[in-house]
Amino acid sequence: MSTGERATEDRAAAIAALTATLNAGLAEDEALAKAATDGPWYPEDMQIWGYNRPYAGGGPGILVVRHTWPQESAHIIRHDPGRELRKVKAMRDLIAAILAEPHDWVAGDEFYSCSQAVDYAGLNHESREPGSACTDPDRAGQPCDCGRDARVERLLRIIAGVYEEGEQ
Repeated sequence: MSTGERATEDRAAAIAALTATLNAGLAEDEALAKAATDGPWYPEDMQIWGYNRPYAGGGPGILVVRHTWPQESAHIIRHDPGRELRKVKAMRDLIAAILAEPHDWVAGDEFYSCSQAVDYAGLNHESREPGSACTDPDRAGQPCDCGRDARVERLLRIIAGVYEEGEQ
C-alpha cells in the first residue's frame, strides 16, 4: 500500500469515526428529548410560576419558572425537549451538507479535477468511483488534492467537540 493510499484510508477512517460519534451523540440527545416529552421536563423541586397559553396565532406557550439561581432557570428553559429535537435535526442536516460537499471537478478539463473527483454527470465516465472524473492517470484515485477531505474532517471535529469530555 502506498503512502498516498494509506493517507486516504486514514482520513476516510477519521471522517467515518467522527460521523459515527456524531450520529451516536445525536441519537442519544434525541432519545432523551423524546423521553422528556412524556412528562414534566423540569426538576420536580423547581417551583413553576405558571404557563402562558400559546398565542392566538398558534405560537408556542412560555414556561415561567422560578429557581434559586436565574441562570439555572434560563438553562432549563433553553433545553426544552422541542428545542432539543429541532437542534438535533439541524445538526443532522448540517452534517449531511458537510459530507455531501463534492471534490473539485473542472468540467471540460478534467485533468485538473481533484484526484478523488467523481463525475456525477456521467459526461465522461460510466464509473462513479473516486477519481473517475480526474483524467490525469498519475493522480486519479490518489488522496484528495483539492482540500475537500481536510475541510470535511476539520468541520466534523468542530461539531464532535460537543460530545468530547474534558476541560471546558
